[in-house]
Amino acid sequence: MAVGTTVVLLQFWPLVEPLVSPDTVVELDLGPGHAEVVELRLIYMLEGEELRGVSFQFSSGAPARVQHRVSLPTGELELHCVVRGRDGASHVLTRKLRTSAGRRVRISIAGGA
Repeated sequence: MAVGTTVVLLQFWPLVEPLVSPDTVVELDLGPGHAEVVELRLIYMLEGEELRGVSFQFSSGAPARVQHRVSLPTGELELHCVVRGRDGASHVLTRKLRTSAGRRVRISIAGGA
């Protein structure tokens, strides 16, 4: 019985996962300059208010893609990406994102990395 239940659950997992796992996976593409990035701060904003924030530090340079699992409300948000390079200079990139519970959102910050 347990095997049959597992098989059925696996078949319907794409439909069930958003109900069970409300987190959004944000995947950032840093582009070809990724190795020059030593710090990345993500600030999730809704109507001018900070909802969540996280910082990543990369002593040997950032990977080409960075993933972050975060609990966010469904809807349109603004993402502020503070990128600091090896030279110590920082700059802020702003991107719009549409979230949906249990979904993956891909954002390019290439060219700003």
